Amino acid sequence: MSQVRIVAVLLAAMAATSLVVPDAQPARFKKLSRKDVRERAESLSPLLAREVAAMQYHLSPGELAALLSRPENERCERWIEAWWRSRDPIYTSPANEARIEHERRVATAENYFGRGAWPGWDDRGEVFIRYGAPGSRSVVPADVVEPGIYVPAQEYWYYPEFDMFAHFSDPKGSGRFSIELERISLPVSERPDSDRRVMASKYLEDLPLDYMGFEYDLPGAVNLSPPFAGKGYSDFMKRVYRYYDVVEETPVVYPFDFAAMRIPMFVAVHSFRGGDGVDRVDVNAEFESTVRPLAGSPYARRFVTTSVFWDMKGNEIARHARVDSIRTRSLAEDSLATVLNQTSVTLPPGTYRMAITVQESGSGR
Repeated sequence: MSQVRIVAVLLAAMAATSLVVPDAQPARFKKLSRKDVRERAESLSPLLAREVAAMQYHLSPGELAALLSRPENERCERWIEAWWRSRDPIYTSPANEARIEHERRVATAENYFGRGAWPGWDDRGEVFIRYGAPGSRSVVPADVVEPGIYVPAQEYWYYPEFDMFAHFSDPKGSGRFSIELERISLPVSERPDSDRRVMASKYLEDLPLDYMGFEYDLPGAVNLSPPFAGKGYSDFMKRVYRYYDVVEETPVVYPFDFAAMRIPMFVAVHSFRGGDGVDRVDVNAEFESTVRPLAGSPYARRFVTTSVFWDMKGNEIARHARVDSIRTRSLAEDSLATVLNQTSVTLPPGTYRMAITVQESGSGR
């Protein structure tokens, strides 16, 4: 038991410290301006510059400054690889699901919302990289409501997870959409870190939000077409202005980040001294499963429990998976069933890192 307790302590410590990149402590680095970020990123290879452009939405100002403190290709590659490893949501799978989803979003941003200038997409691309596809999207084409009054094209993206609208417009008819926000009265020094909006201008390359406002009282300026009709104008605008609050609290989110996608689990690990230079290690897992039928399906739910052991150099030593099937049955909405299982492996005496996951087939949890 003493060895296993050491392993458990090391497991907790390694999760917090072993994947930290040297010289990546944010407190040591000064926040970079938008211009500095662009110039340092563009000094890297085109592939790395693309990665930095997309990762900037994930990183805190300190992390971004740490990454670009020495814009050297090899060093930045190591930093990025370690950063993604530390954020792998499912350690027991060979793939990094967060990075795969991130790359898919970046490709979509480039293909559908791309432009030639940094970072490679307009504001729609940024929102897509942060939050993925919206629950609904409404596109309103440009119009001339009366002689001399041009209403630019608009897009409204709704994210039900946050009850938030992202409202975009193309003020110059160039195909480059900007996210529209309320006038910001705070000085730059007092704004949240996520406030990086600028408005492109033919005469002023970076026009801060302090100098621009938006008129919503022109006929047709905001077309509350379905699914927005009936919600009320002020209620709609609250959802539009909520965007930066969401960005400040949750800069980037993936489906598996939501609590509903997590399966509560309790784990205990026990070891027993064996002969012939090997020990037996038992991994006991207990997790809760909601057992309501899935869309009336009469079939059982499958839960795959996977345990993986690595040595301290990161080499995989042992992997074990087991499947538990629970027959669905009608229970109260908040009913839970407890699943108990155990897997056993044999290992030479030593110190190991370990991870265990439970995945429910068909639900994505």
